[in-house]
Amino acid sequence: MSRYQAQILLIVLCVSCSPESSVPEPPPPPVKKPLTIFRTDSVMVEMGKRHTLLFDALQRKDWKMSGEQLARIQNSAQSIASNTPLKPLALEFIEQTRYLQRVIETGKKHESKKAFSQLTEGCNHCHVGANMGFAVVRIPDEKTDN
Repeated sequence: MSRYQAQILLIVLCVSCSPESSVPEPPPPPVKKPLTIFRTDSVMVEMGKRHTLLFDALQRKDWKMSGEQLARIQNSAQSIASNTPLKPLALEFIEQTRYLQRVIETGKKHESKKAFSQLTEGCNHCHVGANMGFAVVRIPDEKTDN
């Protein structure tokens, strides 16, 4: 081996052993965020219960309880809007609840049936839009004691 070749070999060995030329370590794995699943089904069950309680309160002309139940329905719809891709449907539903809210605030019994019917239609419209049209909400039977 010539002196020139030995120098080249020495340079190659030195460069390959230097810290700058070492193979970089792979980056650390990304930190995984905990998976949070928003359970729309449990919220819908809760809204169904509130729907029935709201109906009963309206029948008794209990405006305070009616307002509380409607507020809980609106809050549930807001949580769906905040946590799922159903935001447009949920926000539209919330808007549809405003008429019933005004009826409750003014205590207009004669308009409560129409307003509650519109609320129920809003529920079903949202279900259809979410491809869950099989989940039909009905107005409770006025004669049934719950």
